[in-house]
Amino acid sequence: MKTTKLLYLIPAALSLSLAGASANTAASPPIGFNKVTMQPGSDAVISAPFHQKPAFTGKVSTATHTGGGAIVAGEDIIITTEANVDWSGQDFSDLYYVRFTSGPKEGFFYTVIGNTQPANGQGSLTLDVCGDDCSAVGVAADNTFSLIPHWTISLLFPEVDGPPVAPTSLDPWEGFADPNFSQILIPDTLGDGINKAPNLTLVHFEGDWKVFTDLFGPSQDNFVILPHSHFIVRNDQANPAEVDLEICISGRVPTGKHVLQVDGLVAGQHDTYVSHDRPIPVTLDELGEGMIGTAFAASNLFSATGLQDQILVWDNSQAGINKSPTKTYIYQEANVGPPAVTEGWALFSNPFEVKGSDTLEPGEVFIIRRAAGSAESEFIVNNPNY
Repeated sequence: MKTTKLLYLIPAALSLSLAGASANTAASPPIGFNKVTMQPGSDAVISAPFHQKPAFTGKVSTATHTGGGAIVAGEDIIITTEANVDWSGQDFSDLYYVRFTSGPKEGFFYTVIGNTQPANGQGSLTLDVCGDDCSAVGVAADNTFSLIPHWTISLLFPEVDGPPVAPTSLDPWEGFADPNFSQILIPDTLGDGINKAPNLTLVHFEGDWKVFTDLFGPSQDNFVILPHSHFIVRNDQANPAEVDLEICISGRVPTGKHVLQVDGLVAGQHDTYVSHDRPIPVTLDELGEGMIGTAFAASNLFSATGLQDQILVWDNSQAGINKSPTKTYIYQEANVGPPAVTEGWALFSNPFEVKGSDTLEPGEVFIIRRAAGSAESEFIVNNPNY
């Protein structure tokens, strides 16, 4: 008989806070959740379209190079808080990020790689900018920001004792103790090219998350899932009980602008895995605002322009592992004809029908495949549609 196993991800996320870290909030933020049901013997490509409770929100007092002085393009920076804070004994390194909520870098996020509390009471955060330019038109005094915990594997998949579980009362971790039952596959976000295979497999083994090929190695409980990123849940390649997994992710609804980085290569095509990070459906027209011609090259299948950039989408409702994307979208330029074609989003398999109202579902992960010769990095501004 087929049953359903419900994994409640992030059961304690909404109450997470740091002692002594103040947050300036005027109203309760919206809270949401998203469910993904996956069949036995299947992969589901999943992201977390929510974030955790910020440990601190405030303004930048100063922004400098890590060596002091003016910010240098492409090099890490230090920001200090305008308000006094009590971060004594707290280490935010690698497990927290700063999301700027105003200024030229509004919507960008940077991982914290160090923090101190100077004698004057102002907090100091060192940010890994990953080569971004935060100098001339970048981070400056009075920019607002939030300090937010990263999602980690152990936060996304906490070990639960007893309820809440599905009505069948199945232990939600039954099987995760068996490395051959279910796995979390981590995508290759740094490699070049297309059709990149996952480069890490994690399993829950003897109370900790471990690398599948190193079960007696160090715990991976704090393995970070970056914003706008994703992971793949593999529900038992040969599940005799035919158990569905229903995965429920909850947290704070992102209400501000997000900026997504899309990479390219001069020498060949390149895939960037992206989540739109919104808890409601987003149409292709909404996703593409300000993107066409910069971070996404339009195609014309009926001229010398040919096929350019593409969006590839998976279908989590389909059974199977190592699934290929089921839909490929292009942005088709207008073609006077023959044949006459209307400008807009279309399926690669049918460029004559405009599909701009097709939606990407909450937290849905997709690939932006950029054509050869694309600029190394471009940015997509993702504004909330609510």
